Amino acid sequence: MAILGHARGINTAMGPYDIWHQQTAFELPEPSPVEIKSTRDSDSADDIGARQIIIYGLPRWGAAEQSEVLEMDGTTPIETANDYVFCNRLECLAFGDSRCNTGTITATMHGQQVCAVPPKMGHSLDCVRAIPSGQELRITALRSHAGRSNQRHSADIALMVQHEADNPMSGWSVLHVGGLGEQQFATQLSIEGPAVVKATALFSTAPELWCSIDAFLAPSEQP
Repeated sequence: MAILGHARGINTAMGPYDIWHQQTAFELPEPSPVEIKSTRDSDSADDIGARQIIIYGLPRWGAAEQSEVLEMDGTTPIETANDYVFCNRLECLAFGDSRCNTGTITATMHGQQVCAVPPKMGHSLDCVRAIPSGQELRITALRSHAGRSNQRHSADIALMVQHEADNPMSGWSVLHVGGLGEQQFATQLSIEGPAVVKATALFSTAPELWCSIDAFLAPSEQP
């Protein structure tokens, strides 16, 4: 899998900056349904924009990721049938004549935005992923670049991990720090669930960053 993220307006002088399309919140107190809506009415089941969307998330920390397909209803919120503790990503499945989502599609839990699909993108751009217990995420590569800028930029991109993610008091630790470009890991970086991994700019001269974590899930090797 490729865990892809994008961020604009980066100013690391104010502190670390997560590589998400929008600076979203995702540390939630308890499972809840996910509310989906668009900023445009044309993202609906019988209009020109996104007609269906699929959500991928964890129903609980001890369960594997599951998915759910919903029909869009424009700016009117729709709610998942299932509860989730974490929303990993959103992806548009069907479109009208525009062949893209016309507005920003957001996912909200407990009143907090947890995921977003930018206009015309078709999927979310949040470089963050939750790992359930009983599985581990094995990272094979980290890629990052400064968008379309013609200037030379530098950045320190960290892979941050929240171990024991089912404990809301658990903090974050640094797994790896690298610069812009592609980094292949001859020895895979393994993260045991339950955990959350994210890409964060600790320092960047670029106001825009794209980042991708190449990884796959495997059964946990821990007893």
